[in-house]
Amino acid sequence: MKKTRCYLVVLLALVAVPAFSADQAPPYPSFVLEREVAIGSYTARLWVPFDPETTWEYGHGVLTLDRPGAERITVDWVFAIDALSGTDVTGEGNPDLIFECYSGGAHCCFATFVYDLGEEVREIQVTPESNCSGAFQDLDGDGVPEFLTCDDTFAYRYCPYAGSPAVEVVLRYDGDGRYVPASAKFPASYEGEIAAHTALAEAAARGEAEDWGWDGTPKCAVLPLVLDYLYSGRTVEAWAALDRYYLCPDKAAFRADILAALKGSPLFAWPEGTAALVEGSYGSLAEAHLPGL
Repeated sequence: MKKTRCYLVVLLALVAVPAFSADQAPPYPSFVLEREVAIGSYTARLWVPFDPETTWEYGHGVLTLDRPGAERITVDWVFAIDALSGTDVTGEGNPDLIFECYSGGAHCCFATFVYDLGEEVREIQVTPESNCSGAFQDLDGDGVPEFLTCDDTFAYRYCPYAGSPAVEVVLRYDGDGRYVPASAKFPASYEGEIAAHTALAEAAARGEAEDWGWDGTPKCAVLPLVLDYLYSGRTVEAWAALDRYYLCPDKAAFRADILAALKGSPLFAWPEGTAALVEGSYGSLAEAHLPGL
């Protein structure tokens, strides 16, 4: 049996067992079948604990993936099987099994996985473990859906979780087994958020925003707008918004800290061709996520 524990870090272990048939018993005692999905020669099942006390040992549910003559794959801490399972979300020609894991914390952690069901099962992790769930949506109509989620890099950085920005993120499959940031290719997706967050930033500039900041400044009232512009590929507009709406004396340090945080985010990438603009205007960013650097 191949077993994956989907909790903070994905762990793989192989245990030699006989091939499982379609009527195989649950993976653990006291689990009952919640959902079954047949995808070609594969059968995916989501099992949930009949005994609630079992939840914290294996999570909300356990996914099993069976194929005649093959080892069973078992994944703990699975929350749901996506409705798009059975379709080809990567565009590589094989049907996919899509599922979401959840660790059971107050916020964190969610992660989405795709199993490419060809002759061999290939695992593709769509998102890192974070506070953010997500969903597939074909934004450009090319038949291969993007994945919409959010980036919680700034959670608790300047204010409590409830006031921390979680900017929208668009991920796209790169054809090489990875989902990569592509937010800057879809600026129209941010227009609604920009409108709402402009109003919030304007209130901050007038001194009317609710104070969520650890340091007494309105960083968390201005930052959402700055991030909307940055992630949607509008660097000039982002820093102009910071200059216009954040009126505290630590503005330069705030901007530098934003850049440092973005450097560590796997969900952010500078738009192509902006390296010279960003570096020339705001200091050397050779170590940041700039294309070609």
